[in-house]
Amino acid sequence: MARKPANLVYGLDDRPPWSVTLLLAFQHAVLILMFVAYPLIVAAGAGFSPEATRNFVTATILAMGIGTILQAWSRFGSGYLLVHNPNPIHIPTLIQAGAVGGPALIATLGLFSAAVQASMGRIIRPLRRLLPAEVCGVTVTMLGVSLILPGLDRALELSPDRTVFQADSLLVAALSLAFMLAVAIFARGRVRLFSLPIGIAVGWAAAAAVGLDDHAPKVEIAALPWLDLPLRLPSFAFDFTFVPAIVLGAFIAAIDTLGIMISVQRMNDADWRRADLRGAARGMVADGASCTVSSVLGGMPTHISSSNVGLAFATGATARIVATVTGAILVVAALCPRVAATATMVPLPVLGAIILYSAAYLITSGMELILSRRLSERRVFMVGLSIIAGISLLVIPQVFRGVPEILAPFFGSPLSLAAIVALLLNLVFQIGISRQATLAMPADANPFLAVQDFLDRQGELWGARRDVIVSAARTTALAAEAILESGLARDGVRLDVLFDETHLDVAVVYQGTAIERPNAQPAPEALLGDEREVGRYVGWTLGQLSDSLELRSDGDRQTVLIRFEH
Repeated sequence: MARKPANLVYGLDDRPPWSVTLLLAFQHAVLILMFVAYPLIVAAGAGFSPEATRNFVTATILAMGIGTILQAWSRFGSGYLLVHNPNPIHIPTLIQAGAVGGPALIATLGLFSAAVQASMGRIIRPLRRLLPAEVCGVTVTMLGVSLILPGLDRALELSPDRTVFQADSLLVAALSLAFMLAVAIFARGRVRLFSLPIGIAVGWAAAAAVGLDDHAPKVEIAALPWLDLPLRLPSFAFDFTFVPAIVLGAFIAAIDTLGIMISVQRMNDADWRRADLRGAARGMVADGASCTVSSVLGGMPTHISSSNVGLAFATGATARIVATVTGAILVVAALCPRVAATATMVPLPVLGAIILYSAAYLITSGMELILSRRLSERRVFMVGLSIIAGISLLVIPQVFRGVPEILAPFFGSPLSLAAIVALLLNLVFQIGISRQATLAMPADANPFLAVQDFLDRQGELWGARRDVIVSAARTTALAAEAILESGLARDGVRLDVLFDETHLDVAVVYQGTAIERPNAQPAPEALLGDEREVGRYVGWTLGQLSDSLELRSDGDRQTVLIRFEH
């Protein structure tokens, strides 16, 4: 079981009191319902009728709730608090498809998207070497960076050309963010969990005071029924013209999904070492299942929300029960139009403050993940150039507007571009790097200095975790010293080291007396005995210091194989 990080009040398997769970889930539901704007944009752009629009939005919300519940179910999904939202990467394609073939064509394209996302989960395990910690760190960092512009757009209510902002909006967003930060930093105990609703309440009150709170929607809400399910299951239509774009968008969404799931794995495990690709595969399958449900019901393809990941981290609550309750609230919201409409009334500056609050946590979490590895020059440039590529999309987006239409989804967000650049550079920079290394150590060598220098150099070249190299150097040097100084080896020893993303294997090879591994600790006096007694004591000690120890003997040729999990 993963060890809960100190910054989490409620970890993955914790069950907060029901009052706390309901409030935490309500926060997530309110945040995600803001993104109902995405299906509204598609429906408006495609020219849907009011009835078709209502059906489209309701089906999307219902699928979001079902997808969130499936994602939290560890036997089927990832088992993490991952809330689903409408997938914005498909908006341009869906608008065009909706204008041509209506909801029927959108439903068919949604099934294509679901198939791609689910199938990616089945082939992700062979790709483990492509996803070392620094690549994962880039995706998590850029996940936060990609939220900056949407957050600022809403916090400042920027004009379409982003040259004019609203001073009142800046005041409201700053006040809301200040209260969120004050509660998160200075509050104690459970109060810290509610930094977001406190900040929202203060920001909403400030928005009302300066006239930014638009009361017009309340009239519309009063006219809505309390309980309704305006679903009309769609027919299906097909037009191959839109398939390449939807499949490419789904592939990018799968990369985003992988980056988001890695970030929540890191968030929930204080001893995180590497991506759990089996859990990530289940998460992608659940993602595809949610898209399937949405398409069958007549809604928009869904995706995991990065904003809610940031919210979970910021509030210090990642319990999966919160995800289940959040999904249930979304299902109720789909059945109750008044609930969904009320949630969408949060003022834009307050929503911007929420997004920026979440982005800050994700950026620093990604940086911490990058720095958990020893960075060689190759990895320094891989990380730096990937982040530059992602940020360039924010700074000079006009440069990328001329890319071929088939490649446009790769340049759809800073996260997508940075993740792809990181994956490609990681492949290119592995050229010329051997995953094996050998060190011949004569009998008069200083084992600690020789082993430390050797493994430090190789660890930097491989990008191995710092703590694993330190542990391996200490244990291997101890083994070499014991073998040389006790007379177990007639000559020197040879170290054969093999590294991959899952473990570091060190083989100490020598000619001489074999080492034995006893079941119980030998007495310290064994070190004063003959070679066999010394070998037994050395074998027991090495077994305690390594994750796995294997002793092989072939006549006079002895091999001590020490494994360190990476």
